[in-house]
Amino acid sequence: MLESEGWVAASAAPAETRRSRSPVAAVVDLFCGAGGLSHGFFLEGFDIQAGFDTDERCRYAFEHNNRAPFMRRDVAAMTGAEIAERFPPGMPSVLVGCAPCQPFSVYNQKNSDPQWKLLGDFSRLISEVRPAVVSMENVPRLKRFRGGTVFQNFVSALERDGYRVSPGMAFAPDYGVPQRRSRLVLRASRAGGTWRDWDGSLVTACHRAPTGQTYSSVYGRMAWDAPSPTITTQFHGFGNGRFGHPEQDRAISLREGAILQSFPPDYGFVEPAGPVHFSVLGRMVGNAVPVLLARAIARSIRRHLEEFPS
Repeated sequence: MLESEGWVAASAAPAETRRSRSPVAAVVDLFCGAGGLSHGFFLEGFDIQAGFDTDERCRYAFEHNNRAPFMRRDVAAMTGAEIAERFPPGMPSVLVGCAPCQPFSVYNQKNSDPQWKLLGDFSRLISEVRPAVVSMENVPRLKRFRGGTVFQNFVSALERDGYRVSPGMAFAPDYGVPQRRSRLVLRASRAGGTWRDWDGSLVTACHRAPTGQTYSSVYGRMAWDAPSPTITTQFHGFGNGRFGHPEQDRAISLREGAILQSFPPDYGFVEPAGPVHFSVLGRMVGNAVPVLLARAIARSIRRHLEEFPS
């Protein structure tokens, strides 16, 4: 049944014709997962050099759709040299990443998940590599986590290294993503200019506050004429939130969740004839950066690099 939904992609690669111009910069993706963030950059003409993640089950999805190697590595154990060698000479370097957001999520009230420290490792690697541009995406609550010190330490480290930093909130429907999802987007540059040179739609604070996130909305249906709730890693379970199909008596399918995350319909997550595990694929999709939001970030960075080449 999943094959008929198109969950297992055809063997043909995603259309390369969408990348008609010469690559504007080289990208390395930390915490890459299934490749949603990288794919937004890929579609906007960036040259994806590698993705790093600990989850081997993401390898096929990342490599098949982004034409770049997946490196199974723990970011906490990596050195800057491993990343720097991935950037080809003569091209601007862009280091992107979305450190695991679960420790900062509204759904994790205890804040006991040690993965929050990975943001510090991201900061350390940036300082060692000194890429031309950095982009980090995470949940809005990161700005308030532990009194705001974790996020402020990340920003301060960038500024000490000579980066001009631009954090802001992005409301996913503003970029064509059909779900009520607000995300913290930070971009930092050593390539000249100031934060005022960034695309305004990704600089100004989001005018729609992320409200109403409670545990009471379960066993609910989505609506045809409204964005979906934020897609989580448990979206395929009818009792895990308002993830019911608008008409049919079921939760949304894995592919429907991926489409709500704005993955292209032909985005392959599983090798042909490979096993399909709901929990594994649910995590891949729910943890991903929505592709259309990633494309908006990539467009902003492309315009910046075109105006202020490194």
